[in-house]
Amino acid sequence: MNNPAVKDNQRPSAPLRELEIGIQGWGHARCSATEIAALRKCIPRWAAADTPGHFFKYSDEQTIMAVRALDSTIEQNGIDVQSLADCAVIAAPQFLGRVQGANAFSRFLRTGAPGISPQLIPQHSLHSVSGAISVLLGCHGPNLGVGGGPNSLADALLTAATLLESEAAAKCWLVCTAWDPEPLPDREGQCTNEPICHAFALALQQGQASASQSTIQLQLQGSAPRLAGNSTSMTAAHVVNQMLEVEQSHLSRSCRWQMNWGASAEIRLVPTSASKLRAA
Repeated sequence: MNNPAVKDNQRPSAPLRELEIGIQGWGHARCSATEIAALRKCIPRWAAADTPGHFFKYSDEQTIMAVRALDSTIEQNGIDVQSLADCAVIAAPQFLGRVQGANAFSRFLRTGAPGISPQLIPQHSLHSVSGAISVLLGCHGPNLGVGGGPNSLADALLTAATLLESEAAAKCWLVCTAWDPEPLPDREGQCTNEPICHAFALALQQGQASASQSTIQLQLQGSAPRLAGNSTSMTAAHVVNQMLEVEQSHLSRSCRWQMNWGASAEIRLVPTSASKLRAA
């Protein structure tokens, strides 16, 4: 039984745990809403042979950008897709389907249920991004949609660490997407601004990373208080900008932030070319 005489800030802290995840490769994509429309017929070369050309016809824009980031990761790092048949897929979109949802509400008010596309739920729900990636890759491992809100990236990192540390998966794709700025739909469900969608993908693996490898490090303090004021959010747009700077400067960079439940996280990005040269 807890001792009522002991105040919360006097309780002993749980031991600090440090987890490190190796990043086999990373990539990114960034497009405006107008540019994404032209990508719906672009099927990546590594997609399953029976993938139809209209695969993205009803997809959410964040799904299309997630696949673009995945394609960037695979092509730039020479990743063998066939070797990833059993890997897990974790996708963390942010506020998925807002514009499509607004459009659906507008149609429903005008025409009733017959005006709503049956593709709305399967293509614009939290699981839609990971499901599409899993189908394209032909993965047999678990695929999970996590987060959905402003802390999606933190949720994705914790999920990836849980899967890899528990050996539920030896390798894992982690994909994060978000608009910046957010789309602003009008009463008819049409976007009134020019938002940019950012996406990045990480190919993660179990085991200790080498000094020349990109990494994710999590420091977990189990008893830390949940204080929103002590947290610093990290967004997909911020990580994509860091990736662009790494590519332009050819220098390693780190993204660090504090989560509101007591953990801190760091993504260390090593230039792809430098990583390949050291590994050769």
